[in-house]
Amino acid sequence: MLSKFIFEIATGGPRRTVRGPALGWLAALIAGTAPVAAADYRLGAGDSLEITVVGMTDFRYKLPVDLQGEIAVPYVGALSVSGKTVPELRKELQERLPTKLIRQRTLEGRDVPVVVLPEEVVVTVAEYRPVYVNGDVAHPGEQPFRPGMTVRKALALAGGYDIMRFRASNPFLDSADLRGEYESLLTSAAKDQLQIWRIQIMLGQRTSFDLKSLPQTQAVADLATTEDAQLKVLEADFTKEKGFLVEASRKATAQLATLTSQRSSETEGLKADSEDYDRLKDLMQRGTVPMLRISDARRNVLLSSTRWLQAAAQVTQLERDRDEIDRKVVRLADQRRSDLLKELQEATTRLNATRARMDAVSEKMLYTGIVKSQIVRGKGGKPSLSIFRNEEGVPRRMDVQEDADLFPGDTIEVALTTEYAVGLGSR
Repeated sequence: MLSKFIFEIATGGPRRTVRGPALGWLAALIAGTAPVAAADYRLGAGDSLEITVVGMTDFRYKLPVDLQGEIAVPYVGALSVSGKTVPELRKELQERLPTKLIRQRTLEGRDVPVVVLPEEVVVTVAEYRPVYVNGDVAHPGEQPFRPGMTVRKALALAGGYDIMRFRASNPFLDSADLRGEYESLLTSAAKDQLQIWRIQIMLGQRTSFDLKSLPQTQAVADLATTEDAQLKVLEADFTKEKGFLVEASRKATAQLATLTSQRSSETEGLKADSEDYDRLKDLMQRGTVPMLRISDARRNVLLSSTRWLQAAAQVTQLERDRDEIDRKVVRLADQRRSDLLKELQEATTRLNATRARMDAVSEKMLYTGIVKSQIVRGKGGKPSLSIFRNEEGVPRRMDVQEDADLFPGDTIEVALTTEYAVGLGSR
């Protein structure tokens, strides 16, 4: 009997005109079949509402609440629902829908005007805002809300607590990988340190390698041997290059002394020839010296001048060459120092970067060791659970237990603490 009564009303048949307590009772019956939140639940963006009119199959709408907190209801328009409860919205629609003339299509295909009675309006929450789980869980993110949902249920949907809070697939294998990486970085740091010491020795800033401060491993010993051999080769090359330039400068100086002496002799010879030419020229004017003798004296003066000019030019060129060699000696030392300082800067930068990576790997090894210890002992961290909830536009943080009830839109923050974490900051 009840099903027939519902069918006739829903199909718009002759009994569609039934009104009053019967339909009110039927609306309550249908509304009670859908999941509803508590009476004080406030609607907000992210919720989806279902609005129906009993007996009207065409009037059944699933309406999402937009970011402005509004829904678009057919025949009514935009309604602001943010902050309202379901009963408050139902009451508002029960007041506004009966004022609208709604057309209903019958089984015969005819459109007939229908007036909605207040008790025929049904409003339910089809989908609630999701809850969010963040922190030390296996699958953080969004979870669909269901009435009666608790923190424990949300954590179960998120895969439970994640004891390996750094997402280590296997802490035992990760620990081995980290140890290998740390040993590699340790060797790299030792190599950079040996290179720095070798450069400092070449710069005269230290006298030897401090091998006792380095890890006593065969790899480090081999690196130290290589750096020491490289130091000897570089020092020998520099000494040879500098010695070659110094020897070239010494030879140039000796040759310059010879040419200078030769130039002095040529200067005296030129002076003597010039004086002899002047004397013969004076005698020729007196008629006591033939013209041929004057010509010979002039040729001697020209020849002496040429030899003197050649000697002076050779002295000048040799002085330039010697000065260039001396500058090369200075540049060789300056360039070597500049190159060593640049190399020292690069090695120091590499060493600092390697040490920073070693610190990071060391911290990972420390925490991975904690996780290993927890797994071996069958312990995890004690969970710290907090709920962040927006109440009437005001965000609120609450520390809760696993059996705490959730509301749509809640965010659960999960943090695992550990008894081993004491003193990590100083490490």
